[in-house]
Amino acid sequence: MTHVRKGIRRSVVGATSAVGAFLALGMGPLAAAPAAHADFGFDDAIDSLLASFGWDDSSDGTANFDASSIDVALPGSAAGGLFDLEGIYDMIYGGVHSMGDMLIPIFDLTGINSLLAFGDSCGLVCDGANASLSDDGVLTVAQNGGLLFGDGGNGFAGSAGGDGGLIGNGGDGGVGALGVIKDAEGNVIEGANNGGDGGAGGWLMGNGGNGGVGAANGGDGGDGGSASLLGAGAGGNGGVGGVGSAGARGDNATNTTAAEAGNKGVAGGVGGNGGNGGSLIGSGGNSGAGGAGGAGGAGGDGTLANTTFDNNGGNGGVGGEGGAAGAKAGTAGILGGSAGTIGNGGVGGVGGAGGTAGFGATGGTGGTGGAGGDSTSGNGGGGGAGGVGGARGSNGLASGTGGVGGAGGDSATATGGDGGTGGAGGSASGGLTAGDGGHGGAGGASGETAGAAGSAGADNNGTNPGAGGQGGAGAAPAAG
Repeated sequence: MTHVRKGIRRSVVGATSAVGAFLALGMGPLAAAPAAHADFGFDDAIDSLLASFGWDDSSDGTANFDASSIDVALPGSAAGGLFDLEGIYDMIYGGVHSMGDMLIPIFDLTGINSLLAFGDSCGLVCDGANASLSDDGVLTVAQNGGLLFGDGGNGFAGSAGGDGGLIGNGGDGGVGALGVIKDAEGNVIEGANNGGDGGAGGWLMGNGGNGGVGAANGGDGGDGGSASLLGAGAGGNGGVGGVGSAGARGDNATNTTAAEAGNKGVAGGVGGNGGNGGSLIGSGGNSGAGGAGGAGGAGGDGTLANTTFDNNGGNGGVGGEGGAAGAKAGTAGILGGSAGTIGNGGVGGVGGAGGTAGFGATGGTGGTGGAGGDSTSGNGGGGGAGGVGGARGSNGLASGTGGVGGAGGDSATATGGDGGTGGAGGSASGGLTAGDGGHGGAGGASGETAGAAGSAGADNNGTNPGAGGQGGAGAAPAAG
């Protein structure tokens, strides 16, 4: 078995030598010698080194140390200074990455990458191809970066970004798709409306990719990719939740059917989680904010005919809830970097307007605003405004009441969302009474500051205006 061990040893030594040479090339610009001068010698180099550490070589032969010139950053801190390992890493990695980019054409032209394109990787030193979509909706996923060096390709249509190579960045996740997406076998991919996850950074060095934004039908944001498992790099940010789509309008009344209420708006998508920084050095990614809720659909109108059934305008649809922020932010490396932050909750959707009153009837009530999204340590989302009450119309009896504002989202440690504004009462004319304004929504609970109460709805413009709604109650801060 000796020959097997020797083979393994040669492989390890060869790989180590390749990585070492690669890093040395990348660090070359940082270690470049100063411009040549006839009078620059060893003493000058020592003086420059001492000066960089805050030492002043005085003319009397003694060295004076200026401690104030050194800004020491503790492990886990992103502050600058002599021991800001994250800043040092960024400089080193920038040089290494630039060198790798310069080598890619060589490995492409020599055919080495094609020869070593195993599995999901593009080769040895190469950037992975981006994901793509054919004309008939078939998805080709993103490639991973080269085995030794390379960035992963970016995702598309809700697919994940490719992973970095041994050294390289993860690709960004694709934005969520609204259409039907299929895999290579023709199967429909479920959840393609969600943003794709960011690719992981390289095993040794590399940043995680950002998560994709959710589609505009309430798709969730993708998670940010984690950075280097064994070394250093920044985690990717979580994707923002997609905006919820609006609810459909209710059907108008006919001579045999009553007006329908508007449909509820779709809730905003949940934000993605932030990726972890490198295990040794690197900042964690931020979690994504929640998406805004979709507006409620308007209520259908009553008919102008004198019917024997309920001829009121349909009520407005409820606004969609704002999406919650991503629950997890990325952690920092044990030697340097800072943890990510949690995003804010999404704003609730506006309530739909009430439908216009039919003959001898009342306008529909405005829809309730959607509740704001919650967040653990970001701010809660504001509640959506209530919908406007339905108008009296040409031969109706009364206008509709404005909708109630949505409740603000909660936050465990930051600021709760403001309650939504109450909807305005429906308009009236001809000496009849306008609709009352809707009540404001309650503010969201918070460990720091309660959300503000929603304001009352307007009276609107009738000859006999309706009463304004009451402001919502401000929530007390959460206990704890």
